[in-house]
Amino acid sequence: MNMFSEVLGRMMGGVSGCVSNCFSVFGSGCLVWGCGLVVGLVVASCSGKEQNAMQDDSGVLQVVITEIPEAILDASKYVDSVRFVRLEKTPEALVGMVTQVLFTDSLLIVSENRNKSILFFSRSGKYLSKIHRLGRGPEEYLSLTSIMLDAPGKYVTVYDCEGRKLLVYDFQGNCVRSVSNFCQGEVIRNIINLPSGGYLCYRQDYLRSAVKAGLWSVDAQGEMVNQLLVVDSTRTTAFTQAPFSLYPLSGGRMGLADVVSSDVYVYDSEGLHKTISYQLPEARSGAPGISGQRQSPAMLIMHSESDRFAFAEFLSDDLKHGVVVVSKEDGTYEVGQTLFGLSDPRMVVFISGLPVLNNLPGVQTSILPPEMLLGCSKAPQISPEMKERLQQLLGNATDDEIIEMNPVVQLLYLKN
Repeated sequence: MNMFSEVLGRMMGGVSGCVSNCFSVFGSGCLVWGCGLVVGLVVASCSGKEQNAMQDDSGVLQVVITEIPEAILDASKYVDSVRFVRLEKTPEALVGMVTQVLFTDSLLIVSENRNKSILFFSRSGKYLSKIHRLGRGPEEYLSLTSIMLDAPGKYVTVYDCEGRKLLVYDFQGNCVRSVSNFCQGEVIRNIINLPSGGYLCYRQDYLRSAVKAGLWSVDAQGEMVNQLLVVDSTRTTAFTQAPFSLYPLSGGRMGLADVVSSDVYVYDSEGLHKTISYQLPEARSGAPGISGQRQSPAMLIMHSESDRFAFAEFLSDDLKHGVVVVSKEDGTYEVGQTLFGLSDPRMVVFISGLPVLNNLPGVQTSILPPEMLLGCSKAPQISPEMKERLQQLLGNATDDEIIEMNPVVQLLYLKN
């Protein structure tokens, strides 16, 4: 079992039992989810200490994190607004483990791994249709490693790592293009489409293949264009099957968070540029490690950016979940155990759930399982503001009806 899967398993395993005892008091009135997930309430601020990043001669911000403090970050400085979307459940729309969420002007498109389906909802969450083309045929996939939306928003592109192919479907599920042996059959852990019609491909683990681990670009047919980055093969890092490494930025640019080096890059028309270097806590000699394996340093598990802020989540070797928010304007940053919201009732109130990739720059998307929502609604310490939002979200549903719901999609809009 890989590190990220194990952590998610532990997080989700703790959710089901967290109903009446899901909260504990942390610091100055902060309420913390018992399995490591957080609910933001309107209470006193518990911010971490602000620090200054050094800038090297190339203009790269050096963010040094020696330990994860007990502080919880106040999100009011970083988050502009929040939106919840409750996904309608029907016999055709049974949503399991969500891996990605894509947005068009009118649609919300969900990739889920239990049934290996791509489901289409309205932006308000009403179920519309789905693509389920599981199989070994030329127009079918074996895995939904990654899904992408083309620029005009008319087609969904699927990269199938298990089948080593790339398929393009219209929204009715018809396959309009299929590329077998994509990228000469190279294993790609993370992929994102470019405005030019090509793709950026990333793999952090070394395999015996023609392409070295790192970042490379391919054209629309999967033919190699350029190796842009080679990762350090001597560095110990925990393995993740599907890293959250590539993400969109404004202006058609792309971001890369390399899980091996903990460096962040921007890819634009001029090439690849390093912008932030995170120095995360190294493995402690007394730490137990992951699943009895050798110890690994802390690793990035999610990175997103707005024009003003960079937001990173990471795991330490002892499975502490850390968050760092960096101001790209002045180089200041804060570190804490999680992002918290908020101290001002006019500002955002949110739940920090399971992060998933999306195609919106400056937006962090997470999935709120029904067990988590039920636990929040039962917490005696919950604020009136949060109780009202949950009431609007859940309506008059009973506890049994809530448990049977599809998950809720939450969107946190970072300040620009």
